[in-house]
Amino acid sequence: MKPYDEVARDVFRRREAYFTEKKRRTHRRIVTGFTAAAIIIGMCGVCYAVAVGLGAADWFKSFFGGITGQKLTGGQQQYIDGTAVALSQSATWEGITVTLRSAVADNTTAYIRLDIEAPEDTDLGIGSLYFDLNLTCAGTEEGSGGCGAEWRPLDDGDGKENTASMVLVLTQQNAARAGSEFSLADGQERVLCLRDLTAYTDDPGTDGRVLIAPGEWSFAVTFSQAPGEVEVISDPVTCPAERLMGDIVEVEITSLRLDSLGAVYHYRFPEGERPEALDFRCVEIVMKDGSVVNSYPKEGSCIHPNEEEPPICYCTYTHETPISLEEVDHLVLAGKIVIPMPAG
Repeated sequence: MKPYDEVARDVFRRREAYFTEKKRRTHRRIVTGFTAAAIIIGMCGVCYAVAVGLGAADWFKSFFGGITGQKLTGGQQQYIDGTAVALSQSATWEGITVTLRSAVADNTTAYIRLDIEAPEDTDLGIGSLYFDLNLTCAGTEEGSGGCGAEWRPLDDGDGKENTASMVLVLTQQNAARAGSEFSLADGQERVLCLRDLTAYTDDPGTDGRVLIAPGEWSFAVTFSQAPGEVEVISDPVTCPAERLMGDIVEVEITSLRLDSLGAVYHYRFPEGERPEALDFRCVEIVMKDGSVVNSYPKEGSCIHPNEEEPPICYCTYTHETPISLEEVDHLVLAGKIVIPMPAG
């Protein structure tokens, strides 16, 4: 039997595929005509086409605006203007060059745009590309491991089989844990290490994965400092959620930390219930102007420090577009539970 955390990733991947297809059908978007399965912690994504030749902030405005087909608000644009950074770093291993172009981040989530160029006889179109990865603070092991990653393919527009472009959506799990003071958006230098360029493929002659190039590509990355997250819940809120096997359980959400790119939920089970990762489904973030930004589950886990301490259960979310916390009016959980933003 698979470990619960692995089953959770499978569940969230299926959920993300459903929501992505739903969004593709209901919104006008700037996308190409095929869908590819982007892997690692849960994503089946549309291949996005965005304008080239833009600065870091303008590129991300085009990218996020293309997801919903709606113009970004002034607050959304201001957030991107204040946090987007140009990276412009390249690393080459065995003839394959990876270039980090730009990034935008909040305290727990980062979007990193990157390009890959391989030798001309290498086909990067055989499947959905991904790397194993690790993120550490420069000169230390702090923050090592614990990274959730989602790889969104981009249409680079050059028609070449040996090139590819992607957006890496990275979630630092250390920052997601209760009581953690870790933040991606603290202005500190970090080392992002990508390992083993691999493709998920439907080719029956493989086990579903093809190793394109073993190797290691390392980069020094500094994300811009970002405004702090907001704790939305002052008292525990009872909310239904779906177990991994499909049945519904009511748990208490004890913390909901809302940020500009994502959110982190902490919850606890009723006494006698077995703790496990849960699916809280789509959360609606309702803005003061009445518009809605959807937020989707990315991953969940229950960590058992030891037999004496209660398990730490959390679920991370990513918003479909960045939000300005000052523009948020309230959140809607499970389609009916309204949580207002705290005053001030």
